[in-house]
Amino acid sequence: MNRPRLCRGALLLLATTGGLIGSACGPERTFFIRACLVEPPDSCQVAADPAAPTLSQGVFDPSFENDYACPLLAGNTSEPPIEITEADIRLLREDGTALANGDGAARIFSAPTSGFVDTGTVGVPGLGITRLRMLDVATANAVLAASGAGAVVIAAVVLHGKTLDGEEVATEEWRFPIRVVPHQGLCDLGPCIPGQQIGGYPQTNCHPGINDPTDCRQGCKCAAGECGPLACVASGSASKGICVPCRVGEADCGGDAECVPYPSSGDEEGLCL
Repeated sequence: MNRPRLCRGALLLLATTGGLIGSACGPERTFFIRACLVEPPDSCQVAADPAAPTLSQGVFDPSFENDYACPLLAGNTSEPPIEITEADIRLLREDGTALANGDGAARIFSAPTSGFVDTGTVGVPGLGITRLRMLDVATANAVLAASGAGAVVIAAVVLHGKTLDGEEVATEEWRFPIRVVPHQGLCDLGPCIPGQQIGGYPQTNCHPGINDPTDCRQGCKCAAGECGPLACVASGSASKGICVPCRVGEADCGGDAECVPYPSSGDEEGLCL
């Protein structure tokens, strides 16, 4: 764990929720979480940069069946670099009380994770990134079952790691609010409306259902025939699927429609016409 803090009055709060940059009064080692970084949907590539865009709150649509994950920017004001190894997460209601399982037990879990936080000082902390699953689909669906309009869940995170000289360290608890929205609340249904003229392919989204609106062709649920002129491809059961461009020769258009390739398509993808 971190060494005892000797100058608590000198702790400097970062603007991000719950982030502690540490004491300015001595060589004590401090390992902290600074922020959740914004992941561009077209790449999900982020950098350990103090000027990188950050989120003050996450948004989660569990209908895409992806757990909510976040690239955490961690800092190190200790001398040796730190290898991140594990995280403990408590899930809380917006008022800070524990979010309970069906049996009344608090929703707490630990998960292995990885990352490397470079050498730093109190004045210029070293930085590193670890991508962490913070809220699972089952819990988000339970929240929606209790409140169909959705609610805010707070992920209270503690990161654990080890310095290169063998000392075990841990961050202060850092809290991050995640707004759970009703199913398909982040779904852009425009491209899947029957009769809509679709020009080209959907834009890439490497985290559908997380933070950004998601093109319905990348995972919005449908029943056979609902997507035209897109195909409804079975996903998990014969009666439900996702809206995607069709493929020539495959029976995914429904009715009498046939898959007509995009003019520029080299892999025989197109629209159901």
